[in-house]
Amino acid sequence: MAAADLSTPIFHPLTEALCGAGFALVTNVEARRGWGDVAVVTVHSGVTPADASPSLPQTIQAVVANALEGRRHRVEIRWAAL
Repeated sequence: MAAADLSTPIFHPLTEALCGAGFALVTNVEARRGWGDVAVVTVHSGVTPADASPSLPQTIQAVVANALEGRRHRVEIRWAAL
């Protein structure tokens, strides 16, 4: 799967999993192939860590893992500025 093909299959399940607030919680997803064929996924959030649910990082990790179907990956969350 090419890096360009990774973002869409991750973004849509994320916004669906986060219900009505999905587009506010996740504003963008960047996915690229890193060293050793590891998918590097950066999830941009529209909220600060203080405003987010404590379970949000785990939800993001789980949805990304499911969307990548077992592919090795790393997830980074870029929170909104304080």
